[in-house]
Amino acid sequence: MSFRVREWLRRLYCTITRQYNDSDDELRFHLAMAEEEAGRRGESQRDARIRVGGIAQSAEAVSDQRSIGWLADLLRDSRHGFRLLRKDPGFAIAAILCLALGIGGVAAIFSVFDAVLIRPLPYTDPGRLVMIWDHMANTDVLTKHNPAPPEWIEWRRLNTVFIDIADTQTSGPTLSGDGEPEQVPARKTTWNFWSVLGVRPLLGRVFTQEEDERNARVVVLSYGLWQRRYGGSPGILGRKILLNDEPYEVIGVMPRAFYFLPSRDVALWTPVSFPPWMRRNFTWHDGHIVARLKPGVTLEQARTAMTVLSLQVTAKDFRGPHGVEIYPLREELTGKMGTALVVLLCAAAALLLIACLNLANLLLSRGAARGAEVAVRLALGAGRRRFVAQFLAESLVLAGLGAIAGLALALPAMRLLEALIPDAMGDVRLSLDWRVLAVAAGAALGSAIVFGLAPALRGSRVSPR
Repeated sequence: MSFRVREWLRRLYCTITRQYNDSDDELRFHLAMAEEEAGRRGESQRDARIRVGGIAQSAEAVSDQRSIGWLADLLRDSRHGFRLLRKDPGFAIAAILCLALGIGGVAAIFSVFDAVLIRPLPYTDPGRLVMIWDHMANTDVLTKHNPAPPEWIEWRRLNTVFIDIADTQTSGPTLSGDGEPEQVPARKTTWNFWSVLGVRPLLGRVFTQEEDERNARVVVLSYGLWQRRYGGSPGILGRKILLNDEPYEVIGVMPRAFYFLPSRDVALWTPVSFPPWMRRNFTWHDGHIVARLKPGVTLEQARTAMTVLSLQVTAKDFRGPHGVEIYPLREELTGKMGTALVVLLCAAAALLLIACLNLANLLLSRGAARGAEVAVRLALGAGRRRFVAQFLAESLVLAGLGAIAGLALALPAMRLLEALIPDAMGDVRLSLDWRVLAVAAGAALGSAIVFGLAPALRGSRVSPR
């Protein structure tokens, strides 16, 4: 560690612990020795004090050398702010509650915003994943429709814009054996489903192309079903379970965070194994198609290329050819929640701004009562910049207490807001993670500037007269 770093850390430690004040006793000792020496020389004590310098001036010089000046001033002003709040508890409680509602609302709404729109999806490079739908506006009552198996087969064989395309279908088998029978939400998937998403099982493996094509009775369990029904036993691999009274071998368990459309409650996955008649049936619209874009291919390029390809492929459909609709996977998972969350976050920020403006008015009226104090200190030589810094530090104290109270209010609000998370996403548990704490800290700092700057500037302009 370099000398400058060690020196900075020492000064930081002294600033926080205020150990530089221990020099007062040493300074008094040197002053007493100087006065005693002056007495022997026949000089007055005043001469000795002039020669040594005053205790206050010397202590201030020592503290400047041992501490970080601006941080020491901030801590001193913060302590002064705490004392002022203790003297007026009514104002302190009202101001803290006002800020807590605003900052707590922003923190709670942002936690949902982060979970739905910012937090990465549990797939490899999720920004390259898209969902493909049939555009059936001219041939069906539904504009957006699930693709049919022959479309997936031809799209996968002829497309030029995707690395690969996978198909999944809804299933609901009855699970029995090792407990009471129950109907569980499940999915039938093509063998390449896992590679398209870029996910790996927590235990075991996923099924292969050969197992899919020969309709092998193998199954991959979700983490939730593995824990709930089988107690998280690692010996689950290789065991046989009954699905619709047919034995299936458990070959893998997916990670806890894994989920996919249409809901977070999918309990198991089996091979789709399209029979020959389904591979030729353009009316069997039951698939959820997920694809991974090739590097360098944009969403618009994929939409254009796939529309042309779909018109060719579906020319065999008796209802006539149709195009496709392609959307990013995150947009499909969140639905219309993205717009709603942006509106809610803006509303929470507006509420915080209103609280800051009301608090600024309270501080302006409160600052008028401190005019005499400011005038005296200005007459004694205090600078206006020093007053602005002090008022802003007091505002930071108030904002910090409001942020702490706001986070306490945000925790129960998060439990209610968890209902806003789309069912298609995983079992998300909102918490005060570092992102939420950073937003709350930023909101507190911004609030302190908004409601504290005007009173600080106005309070420092008091005439010394």
